[in-house]
Amino acid sequence: MEPTPAKGSLLKSSDDAFGLLSQDWGGDPVDFEPASVSKATQSIAPSHRALYGGGLLRVWSDNLYIRIMAYRETPESKEAVLSLGQAVAENRNYPPEPQLLQILPLTVNSDWKLQNDRIAYFRSYLVLNSFYYLSHENILNLDLSTEAVTAPYENITTTGERKRIQFLFIKYENPERSEQALDNFLKAYLPEHKKDFMPGLTTKSSNFYEVEDGWLGYQLFGKCIALVFGCPHQESAQMIIHQMATNLSKIGAVS
Repeated sequence: MEPTPAKGSLLKSSDDAFGLLSQDWGGDPVDFEPASVSKATQSIAPSHRALYGGGLLRVWSDNLYIRIMAYRETPESKEAVLSLGQAVAENRNYPPEPQLLQILPLTVNSDWKLQNDRIAYFRSYLVLNSFYYLSHENILNLDLSTEAVTAPYENITTTGERKRIQFLFIKYENPERSEQALDNFLKAYLPEHKKDFMPGLTTKSSNFYEVEDGWLGYQLFGKCIALVFGCPHQESAQMIIHQMATNLSKIGAVS
């Protein structure tokens, strides 16, 4: 059996450990949870906390994220990798997924469906760019004090055409930070609409713009910003922002 390297990261919160796992939902689910663990709360993201494929095991266990890999996969190496993962996850807490995911509607007007195997939770613009590229610069002022979630929604038309839009939600430390970030984003991402940005008004309501890849919509909610990209028409952008706002009022993420 080939050597089996293991690498673990002990993070400040279980949310951040979840975020590392959410960057790739590929692989076969592995169940390390004891039977006594309550799973009554429905997950928005895939419920798997461990994924295995090609000799690599990735585990989210409370505030620990771990990768265990065999250089050459064999039945024996797979057994060793899974045994190590089981030992690491054993007797650890079983916290829920980040609360921020609850703002994601599962469907929008029954037409658009959440692609939950593409949900990502993060704090870095570099991670965002790996899912939906915005800019080589940090135009939304993301840092360790922010938290964000992004996911695509898909619609398959009656003709079989597959359409996809991208939703992004960011929570900042305070309303001042969110307003500054939105102002920075609008100036960097929509310079051709600069004449439409009225100080004190642009960030106070939802706005929608037609750009090269479809319709873009945004709305500021206190210290939170919701954005949607690539919509085929303004109505679809409005629908997802409206549905998200309904979810937001239920979980109180703004407070």
